[in-house]
Amino acid sequence: MKKPETDVHADIIDFAGVVILRMNKKGEILQVNKQACSLLGFKESELVGMNWKKIAVEQKDDYLTRDQPKIPSGFPGEPGLYQDAIALRTHAGDIRFLDFKLNQDIQDGTTLLVGYDVSAYVLERNELRQSKFLYSMLAGSVPDVNLFLFDRKMRFIIAKGSEMKNHGLNSGFFEGKRLADLADKRLYELYAPLFKLALEGKEISTEYTYRNNNYMISVFPLRQGKKKNSIFGGMAITQNITQEKINSEVLSQAKKDAEEANKTKSEFLANISHEIRTPLSAIVGFAEQLLKTDLEGKSREYVEIIEKSSEQLLALVNDLLILSRIEAGRIDFDDEPFKIKNTVDYVYNAMKAKAEDKNIQFSYNLGAGMENVVVGDEFRLSQVLINLVSNAIKFTESGNVELLVTKEKEDVDHVYIRFKVKDTGVGIPENKVKIIFEQFRQADSAVTKKYGGTGLGLTISKRLVEMQNGTIEVKSKLGVGTTFTVVLPFERGDEKAHIENDYKGEAKRIRFTGKVALVVDDDSVNRLLGHTILTDLGFEVDMAGSGTEAIQKLHVNRYDVLVLDIHMPGVSGIEVAEFLRKTKHDHSTKILAVTAAFMKEDLLKYKIIGIDDYLIKPFRESKFYNKMCKILGYKFSPLKEKTKIDSKSHDQFFNLSELKSMAGEDTEFLITMLDTFIHNMKEGIDIIHTATDNSNWNQVGETAHKLIPSFEHLKVDQAVSVLKNLEKLTLHKPDYSKIPDLVKEITELSRQLLKHLNSEKESVGS
Repeated sequence: MKKPETDVHADIIDFAGVVILRMNKKGEILQVNKQACSLLGFKESELVGMNWKKIAVEQKDDYLTRDQPKIPSGFPGEPGLYQDAIALRTHAGDIRFLDFKLNQDIQDGTTLLVGYDVSAYVLERNELRQSKFLYSMLAGSVPDVNLFLFDRKMRFIIAKGSEMKNHGLNSGFFEGKRLADLADKRLYELYAPLFKLALEGKEISTEYTYRNNNYMISVFPLRQGKKKNSIFGGMAITQNITQEKINSEVLSQAKKDAEEANKTKSEFLANISHEIRTPLSAIVGFAEQLLKTDLEGKSREYVEIIEKSSEQLLALVNDLLILSRIEAGRIDFDDEPFKIKNTVDYVYNAMKAKAEDKNIQFSYNLGAGMENVVVGDEFRLSQVLINLVSNAIKFTESGNVELLVTKEKEDVDHVYIRFKVKDTGVGIPENKVKIIFEQFRQADSAVTKKYGGTGLGLTISKRLVEMQNGTIEVKSKLGVGTTFTVVLPFERGDEKAHIENDYKGEAKRIRFTGKVALVVDDDSVNRLLGHTILTDLGFEVDMAGSGTEAIQKLHVNRYDVLVLDIHMPGVSGIEVAEFLRKTKHDHSTKILAVTAAFMKEDLLKYKIIGIDDYLIKPFRESKFYNKMCKILGYKFSPLKEKTKIDSKSHDQFFNLSELKSMAGEDTEFLITMLDTFIHNMKEGIDIIHTATDNSNWNQVGETAHKLIPSFEHLKVDQAVSVLKNLEKLTLHKPDYSKIPDLVKEITELSRQLLKHLNSEKESVGS
C-alpha cells in the first residue's frame, strides 16, 4: 500500500540528520523532526503549536561577537538571530547553538529552519575570544613583552604589548596584515620560520637580536578543540631580555673574576707558604739540632727562644693556610674508623706538657661508649680539640682545664658525641661572646697583647665543626672561666675494623747504617739541614744543588732514598722524579718529597708520578724519621701504633702462613716482603685506575694478571676472584661495562688489606 505523501515527507525529515523546525508567519511551530526533539528535550506534541520565541534566546556578546549582522528582516518575530548561529533554550534550561539555513515557502508563507548542532564549537570560539581579550590585557600590562595571535595565513589577528613603542611600532603596524606584507622585512626573516613551525603543531622557544636588543620568543599552535589536526592559528610571545643578558654576562664575568681571584689567592698562598716555610724550615731544624748539643747558660736560653718563636710563626702560617682552604671549599673530610678514646688520649698527651709548664692541672673524663669504633675524620676532630684545649690552657693562669666527653644521643646509624672543654681562666665579657668566632677577633685587645695569638683558632674550629654538621657554643663568666661545647655526629663503626691505637710515647730510634741518601735542594741551608739529620740517623749522604745535578748523579750512582725538594728553579723536583721512574725505570729507590705545597692536587700529582711520600716544610726530625722508616720498610714505633682490635679478623681476610713459612725466624725479611707487596699493590691499583679512565682495557687485564700471584700468596681469595674477573673480561671474554664496578671493588679490598698489613707489620716480632 502506498504511503501518503505527508508521511513520506515526515520520513525524509526524520532521517535527514539535521535539526528541522517549520513555522508559520506568527512564529508558531508547525512541524519538527526527531533530531529537534532530541536536541531540545521536548516531546513533539509539546513543540508543535509552541511559539518559537519561547525557546529562542536573544543573542548577546556573551556568546558571539558584536560585529556579526543579524538575519535580514522578515524572519518571524525577528528574535535577534545571527547569520551563522541561533541560540535555543532546551527543556532543561541549557542553551544549544545551531548553524542554520532559512528556506521561506512563497506559496504558504511558512519558514523552514534547518541547522546542525554547533554548541561545542561556539563555546570554544567564545573561550578563544575571551582569551584574546585576556591576552591583550596581559600583553599591554607586562613590561618588555609583546603578544601576537596569527591565523593560518600568518595574518596578525592581535598585536599587543608595551615593548613595541621602544622601536616606534604599535598594534596598527601588525594587525590585519600578513607577516610577509610588513614593511620591516627583518621581522619576516625572524618570525616566518617560527610561525610555520607553530602552524605545523610544534612549540618552540629561541632567542634573537632585533635593533640591537636581545629577545626571547616562544611560539605555540592554537587548536580548535582537542583535535590534533584542528590548528587554526598560532600565538607568539616575545620578551626583551637585553638587560637580563647584560646582567648574566656581568654575573658570569664576576664569577670568572672571583674564580680567578680565588685561584690567584690559592697560588699566592702556596707560593708565600713556600717562601716562608723554606727559611722557617732551616730555623726550626737547626734550632732542634743545636738543642741536642751541649749548650749551656745564655746559649741554650737563646736557642730555646728561637725554637719557640719559630713554632709560633709556623702556627700562624698553618692557621692562615687552613682558613684559606676552608674559604675556598678545598677542605676534604675522611670517613675512617677510629676510637674517640684514642683521639682524646692523643690530645691529652699533646697538650699535657703545655699545661705542666704553667702549673695547671689538665685532665680528661670519658663517658660510656668511648671505646666503641666510630667512622669520621679523626684528624679534624683532634685539630678542633687541640685548638680549644690550647686556648683554655693559654688563658688560664691558675686552676685547671678539663676535657669532658660524653654521648649526646644516638640513632640507628649515628652517634652524637659531646666534647666540653672547661677552664678556670680569665673568662669572656658577656658582650664579647658573639665576636670570638670571627676572624682575627679576640674578646679584648689587652688580652691579645698579654697572651698573643691571631684570633683564627676559634674561627677555624667553628668552620670545621659546622662543615661536619656539628654545633659549637660557648658559655663564659668574666673572672670565673669558660666552657666550649662541641657536638659532632659520627657513623657507627665496625668493631672489627683496624684502627689507630693509643698514644705510645717516643719511638725507639733505628740506625739506617749502610743506607745511602741523596738530598736534592737548591737552598744550601736546607741541604745542610738534610745532611745533618740524615747523617745523625746513620745514612751515608750525597747532595745535589739543582735538578740538573741530581739527574747527573742518578745516571752514575744508586741511592736507597731520594730526599727531593719539589720547587726548584730550572729542572724541578717533579722532573727529577719522572726521570728516575720513567727514564731509568727505577722503582726501588724511594722518593721522599719535601715541599711547602699544601694544595691537594699537587699531592695527588706526587702519587701518580711515583713519589712514595712527602713532608711539609718545616718539619720536626721525628716526622722525618717516621717517614724514612715507613718508605724504607722498617718496623718502627711512631707516636701512634696501629694494632688489631680483633685478631681473628686477619684470618678471615688473608693468611700469612705461606710467607711466614718462607721467612722462618727472619722478621725483617717478612716485613720487607710485606712492604714489597704493599708497594706493588698500590702501584698496580693506580695503573688499573689510570688504564680504566683511558679505556686501555689490555693494560687493565695485564696489570690484574700480574697482581694475582701476590694476592694468592697472601690467600686474599676475594681479591683474587675480582682480579681474575678483570683479566677475563678485558683479555679473554671482553665485557667492558662491568669493569668500573670491579675496579671499585678491588680498590676497596686493597684499602682494607693495606690497613690489615700495616697492623700486621707492627705486631711482627713483638
